[in-house]
Amino acid sequence: MNRMSFWSLLSLSSVLACGCIPDDRYRTILDQNDMLQQANEGLKVENDRLKVAVDTLKLMRNQAEVQAQAQGEKLAVTQAAFNNLSDKMKEFVDKNIKVVGPGGDVEFNAASGILTIKDGCLFESGKAEIRKEGERILRQLAEGLKGEVAKGRHLRVNGHTDDQPVVVNKDVYPTNWHLSGARALNVLLFLEQAGVSADALSFAGFGEHHPREANAPGHKGNKRNRRVEIAILGGSDPVSDPSGS
Repeated sequence: MNRMSFWSLLSLSSVLACGCIPDDRYRTILDQNDMLQQANEGLKVENDRLKVAVDTLKLMRNQAEVQAQAQGEKLAVTQAAFNNLSDKMKEFVDKNIKVVGPGGDVEFNAASGILTIKDGCLFESGKAEIRKEGERILRQLAEGLKGEVAKGRHLRVNGHTDDQPVVVNKDVYPTNWHLSGARALNVLLFLEQAGVSADALSFAGFGEHHPREANAPGHKGNKRNRRVEIAILGGSDPVSDPSGS
């Protein structure tokens, strides 16, 4: 019994024993007792509600932990598959592309899955037509990209320039956006003609806006920024897995 209710009843019993309780005092004590009982009932209901809420939160936490574990396992599988792709692609590039390396025309970043081709071996200044030397390199790359090495992957061709304004063929390529997009598109078309599935290909022109290194002051450029990349993305959806370019 609630302490206050107990003392109220005790007081009532004492007064009744004396036989001298006024009617208004008696009604007041009864009203107070009723209020205490109602308060006790309300607290019990609130306690039950809180218990249900706590049980619900525990269930939600358990479900979140299960989902997090499943997501972690999925990411581990995806990472393992990407690592396998990177190993295969690196092996292919090392064996078949003789100009690979920091000083060569082609570089492969196993961490990002990006093949980088210097624009000097692909294009003449201010042009988007692929040179013969560039065709040879792209033909070699296509042999790997259309096989098991990149099976089930999406290939996005990214065109990049430095910050030097276009001078040659400015009427055809008014800005670096135009030039980088045209170069990426021509590389895509060549890969398709060399046997790479069109369903696996897309292209993008980034102009001068994603440099690898700082350009020299005064729009003097940086040759490392003039490049074409082939980003080997994680799945078949070209917009779900950015290349980090």
